[in-house]
Amino acid sequence: QYFIYKSIILNNLYGVDIMKEAVEIAKLRLFLKLVALVDPSPRKPNYGLEPLPDIDFNIRAGNTLVGFATEEELFSTIQKKDGLFAQEKLDAFKEEMGELNKVYRHFQDTQLINNQGSEDFRQAKAELQKRLKNLNHSLNVYQATNYGIDAGKKPNEFNRWLTTHQPFHWFAEFYQIVAVDGGFDVIIGNPPYVEYSKVKKNYEINGFKTINSGNLYCYVFEKSKILTNSNSKLGLIVPLSICSGLRMDLMRKWLIDSFSELFISNYEIFPSKLFEGAFVRVSIVIGANNKKYNQRHLTKLYRWYSIEREKLIDSIKYEKIRSKESIGLFRKTSNIFNENIFNKITALSKGNII
Repeated sequence: QYFIYKSIILNNLYGVDIMKEAVEIAKLRLFLKLVALVDPSPRKPNYGLEPLPDIDFNIRAGNTLVGFATEEELFSTIQKKDGLFAQEKLDAFKEEMGELNKVYRHFQDTQLINNQGSEDFRQAKAELQKRLKNLNHSLNVYQATNYGIDAGKKPNEFNRWLTTHQPFHWFAEFYQIVAVDGGFDVIIGNPPYVEYSKVKKNYEINGFKTINSGNLYCYVFEKSKILTNSNSKLGLIVPLSICSGLRMDLMRKWLIDSFSELFISNYEIFPSKLFEGAFVRVSIVIGANNKKYNQRHLTKLYRWYSIEREKLIDSIKYEKIRSKESIGLFRKTSNIFNENIFNKITALSKGNII
């Protein structure tokens, strides 16, 4: 059982957070899960405890919203800087990423035979870190040009940009998954509910279709979609405003255009809330890239007592979104009867109702 969990952690679980503390906590939680599977025996060496996996390359620190996520993004930036030599530069990057990926896979495989303590293992990790650092520096130089910064001419400005923007290049860090396999199979997350205007003084983003929505969670959703493959499922916990906030019209249109299937469940904060310490009404939005279906589903706004919490998710009931507007409000009506009442009230009020 320990080997199975260790294999899953090494080969299937990945994560990124802008806070380094959160990254370390995530690693610790995974380690504790593994340790809990072992029954210590004083008769065995090291009490029967196997070496914990090294997941420094799985769980990473960086800014999800700044950095190259696809080959197209990288090539477009290289073209601006190097013109006719862009394809040659891109090929060199891809060759280096391919070699790094081979080294990384070997590094992961050796851990399944408990080789972490050897000198070869330490040297392999050091070499992998060095090459990845050099690759990221080259990518950062190109990324900075999108912000009008020439790293060669203005090194101090470039270093300040690195500190504030903390770029993370998905295309390089997870090359096998993003470039070779086409994207992650499943993406889950709880993005920050922060107004872009509040962080813009620290770092800026560009290239997002949902930029006018004005909240970071919208941009995380958009970036996450870029990182999926044709059969992926993507689920994020976001504020309830995704359904009815007037400013989120653009985001709702993007959701409808981006996913053939949508499942949105909605949760109140009174008398009990979904997450302790988070005093905000939330929606759990799950999108799927399933070409066989073209339907969107929604729940009512659920209210419950703490004693009902254990069975809450199992009791969720979705209803098909019946709104005819392509970008209108996602009406949190629980059945066709409620929908008909809503439509009649709307007709009587000439549409002036939210």
